[in-house]
Formats: sequence, structure tokens, C-alpha cells
Amino acid sequence: MKSVLLTGIRTGIGRNLLERFMADHWHVTGVIRRESQRRAFADFPQDRLKLFVADLSREDETFRLIEGIRALAFNVIVLNAGMTYSGHFLKLPREHIDEIIRTNLLANMHIVHGLIGRAVENNAKIVFISSLAARLPAFNSGVYAASKAGLSHFYTSLSYEYPALPMLCVEIGLVNTPFFEKSGAPAGPRNSFFKSPALIGGRLYREIQTKRGMTSLCADWTMMRKAFMIFEALTVWIISKLRSAYYSRQKILTKVL
Repeated sequence: MKSVLLTGIRTGIGRNLLERFMADHWHVTGVIRRESQRRAFADFPQDRLKLFVADLSREDETFRLIEGIRALAFNVIVLNAGMTYSGHFLKLPREHIDEIIRTNLLANMHIVHGLIGRAVENNAKIVFISSLAARLPAFNSGVYAASKAGLSHFYTSLSYEYPALPMLCVEIGLVNTPFFEKSGAPAGPRNSFFKSPALIGGRLYREIQTKRGMTSLCADWTMMRKAFMIFEALTVWIISKLRSAYYSRQKILTKVL
């Protein structure tokens, strides 16, 4: 029976993925944040669902989780857990900044560090759930954007270190989940850029089975991501040309003088 490690399963995309894996008779090792959340999973077949409790914003709990699952063999590892606090950067308490970075970036890096040896042995696919915020300006979410940019670049670097290991990084956009309410963001209308968890969960589930590399699941998200990547590359090229022209001019002036 195939086995998957899935973090962030309480609501939203993670919950949708859990339902799909269970429906296809996978064995799921799920990570929840609090013991009290266990009862929300009582209706799933308990012989195929093993829950671990770990607050991934806490280093000690993350390391305890890793020790508990290190010996397990997974076919797929889905790093879906994420969180944020919305607000002006200078008004964010330092502990909130640390919590975002630890949950979205450091915990994922530690989990991969602890499991990648077995992943290589089993040719397990590692799936990173990142965000378009890694590429686009994120108003009142600078720390979240930095954490997701770090996760996306961690995936890119890791894919060069382990070219034979299947990996997938998904930079998603706005999804209609409780994520935004939990962050403290002001309530507002949900426009067409907000996708449903069922839509994104279904597309993500298919991509996990079939694809590796970088993706964004929806055409409008993909266009936004690629447009900003082109803009970044063009900016770097212009700066390099200007720098080269400046140093060439300096050399000429030095010789003349």
C-alpha cells in the first residue's frame, strides 16, 4: 500500500488532499497542530490514518515529529503546513515573525533534512506547497512572502543537489479557505482570483501523481508567476549591463587621467 506524509491537514487544501489520498486507499501519516484536533478525523479509516501532533512553529516539537517518523517509508512527502499574521511589518511582534519563518520555512527544511536519506532510498516524491507571494509583492505580508520565497528557492537548490529525486514545488495563489481569517486579515469580497479548495486540491492531487518541477496549477496564476520571473530576469540583465558600462567608463577615465 502506498504511503504519504501530509502536513497541514486540518482545513483547506490539506484537508482536501487527505480526503483524496484516503479515498484512493493510501496510508496517510498526517500532522496536526493540537491534540484536540484528533476528533475532527474520527470518520476516516483509522487503520490507514496515523496522526502525529506537532506545532511546527516550535523547534522542539518539529524535532520530536522527525524522530517519530524518521524510520517510516513514504512514497510521497507533502509539506503543506503554513501560516501567517497579516499587518504592517513594524507592528508585528517579534514572536509572530519567528512563528511564520519557523512554520513555513525552517520546519520544512528540518523535515526534509531528517527524511531525505530514506526518500532517496525509496525514490519518494517531495512536494513543497509554496505561494505566488514568493514572486509577487505581498501587502502587509512581507514575512510570509519572505518565508515562501525561501521555500521556493530551497526547492530549486535541492533539485540541483538531488536531480534524480522527484520533487514538485507548487506556487499557489489565493484559495478560499480559513487561512486569511486566521491571519487577522480584514474580511473582504472574494473575487475570481480566489479558487476553491476542491478545485485546487483536485489539480494538486493529479500533479502529485504525474508531475515534477515548478507549477502554479491555474492559467492566471501561471501567467502572473512567469510575468514576474521575466521582469526579475530583465531587471537583473539591465543592472548587469549598466554595471558593466560603468566599470568600462571608469577604466577609460583612469587611463586618460
